[in-house]
Amino acid sequence: MTDARRAPIGDARIAIDAAAPVTCAGGVCASSANDFSEEQGKAGWWYGCWDITDDADGIYEPGDFQPSAYFTGLWRPPDWQPDPDPHFTWAYLAAWGGHPASYPLLRADVRRWVSTVEGAAIAHVAHAKSDASGGDGTRAMLVVDGQLLLTRDVAGTDAVGFVEDVPVVLHVGTTVDLLLHYIGDDGSDTTDQTLTITPP
Repeated sequence: MTDARRAPIGDARIAIDAAAPVTCAGGVCASSANDFSEEQGKAGWWYGCWDITDDADGIYEPGDFQPSAYFTGLWRPPDWQPDPDPHFTWAYLAAWGGHPASYPLLRADVRRWVSTVEGAAIAHVAHAKSDASGGDGTRAMLVVDGQLLLTRDVAGTDAVGFVEDVPVVLHVGTTVDLLLHYIGDDGSDTTDQTLTITPP
């Protein structure tokens, strides 16, 4: 069972209400789809994974982020090799979403944005199955500075999915991590997943 430290909802709501709204050019602070790059850190975006197999407590924290490497147009774990190499894994991130992995290691993809702005904002999380042919579904987890603000699953055949608008308070250097997590195994787990940050 994986988890993360959850913020006290009441305290978070008070902080959001008290904070002045962020100001961003064009009304968008960050867009994982539009800002996607083959360069780590460009426009504040970092691409990585969480190695759950070797995480003793099974709780995602910002320090668990492991940077990925860019192979064949996708961000993959740095030891990735093409199938049938033993280091092959389905874990990857693309502009439109990605795929988690349950073999050979349990891995969740992590798309990280590091804030350059201050104030109240909305994190828009969109999540739906790309491969809706089956499987046991996938999970979205939004973790802001180590606090779990959202965890929500979609079924293996759910091509509609959801969009969640999550209020957040940003500071310069705030880490906003969107995880793409398997549920039972990674069969048919290709998933559309994006993160957009806007003013409230």
